[in-house]
Amino acid sequence: MARVSASCCGGSARPVPEDVRSAYSDSYNDLPMLSLVGDPCAINPDARLRHHARDQGWRIRDYRTGRKAARLGLVAGAVAGAAAGSVAAAAAIRRGQVS
Repeated sequence: MARVSASCCGGSARPVPEDVRSAYSDSYNDLPMLSLVGDPCAINPDARLRHHARDQGWRIRDYRTGRKAARLGLVAGAVAGAAAGSVAAAAAIRRGQVS
């Protein structure tokens, strides 16, 4: 059995069973644990873990991306609509259609 370092597990080294082949985390703080398994995976990782996972060739799964894209799409649509409305209103005022 491998041992997880004390800094990884709150103060005491704990055995990791041999049949534990994968682990996942979202924090760079869990790097010691992830380094002990054969199949580490970074899930919604913080920036430092993402960078390390890329360097090591680990799997990275980010399930926040869809929500971010949807939120940005709504904001972009609202901004574009407001801009188009402003341009139309300005054009109408110039032509004297609105007083």
